[in-house]
Amino acid sequence: MHRHLAVSSLLVLLAACMPPKESDDTATTGDDTSTDTGTDTADTGGDTAAPEDLELAGEWVDDGGGSHSVTNTLWTTRGQTITLTRYDNDAGVVVGQNGAANDWNPGLWSRFDWTTDINGQ
Repeated sequence: MHRHLAVSSLLVLLAACMPPKESDDTATTGDDTSTDTGTDTADTGGDTAAPEDLELAGEWVDDGGGSHSVTNTLWTTRGQTITLTRYDNDAGVVVGQNGAANDWNPGLWSRFDWTTDINGQ
């Protein structure tokens, strides 16, 4: 019973990191049908600021002696790659898709959480 519970919890966690399904952008309610044109008109502020760089970017060595190279778009370690798709510096979270040729969980999604110590290190 405990194994099944652990697997169920893992599947829920993995499902939370999966990208949204593609849809045909058509919603039907009763006899009414509306179609999304795919044009987002809500934000007309003209934001042109470049996205903030990932604070975690750089070259790192973990406690096991493994090296990690992290950029805004790619995390590489021990011959494995993760293409980073989202990050939030304030929340300390990075999400990315594992490389198709990775030994560990190819094609699946990974989430990394980080924190700093009292000195900001």
